[in-house]
Formats: sequence, C-alpha cells, structure tokens
Amino acid sequence: MTRKIENGRETTETSIMLPMCEKDAQDLIKGGEESTTYLVFVHDILENLSLLQDHEYVGFCRAELANEDTANRKEKPQTRYRLSWHDSKGNPREAVCRTLEDAVSRKYLLESYPTLGPVKLEEFGSDSTK
Repeated sequence: MTRKIENGRETTETSIMLPMCEKDAQDLIKGGEESTTYLVFVHDILENLSLLQDHEYVGFCRAELANEDTANRKEKPQTRYRLSWHDSKGNPREAVCRTLEDAVSRKYLLESYPTLGPVKLEEFGSDSTK
C-alpha cells in the first residue's frame, strides 16, 4: 500500500505492507478508500502509524498484492543468513543477509573490525534452522 502523510513542511508518500487475508485484500484493491476493509481496519492503522512518525495522515493512494504466490500461500520460506556478534563495547549486534555470498562477504568485513568474540553465521528460514 502507498499512503500520503504530511508534517506541515512536506507531504510524503510512503509504502507499507499490511498482511491480511485474501478476501480483505481483494476488497481493498477493488474498493479503495470506500471498501469495508479500509473503513473498518486499515484507516486506523495508517492514521496511528502516521501519528507515531509525527505526521498527519492525508490519505491512501493505492494497494496491490505483494506477490501472487504469497497471496495464494504457495511461496516457500526462503533461506536467510544471520550474522551475530558483539561490538567493541559488548553490545549485541545482528544483520540478516539474503544470500550466502553476501553473508560471507559481510562476515569477513566484520571480522576486520574490533569485536568482542567471534562473528557467528547461521542459516535460518528454511525448513530447519541450522
């Protein structure tokens, strides 16, 4: 979904993904701001989110299904790679990468900085967490 917000100085369009059942998603796509889904559920969510961001909610621009496979629940969970470490002050840090190549590259980069302890690389998001 794309929404419009303003804070007195500027008007901005921002995108947001709101998970919902297919029936409500289709209602929103077909009816827009006149749909029951928008009037009953979505308007309040977008208005409250705008207030949290110190903006005023102006309106809803458009909506679309994020991915047809996702809407039909056919999409398989994709493997992701998590890097975790502690910075030089001992604070826990974490990064998530989509590909193993990106994760390994970032791991080598992180290992060149001062950290407390090793940089751990874990696979997650597939059928089993490793």
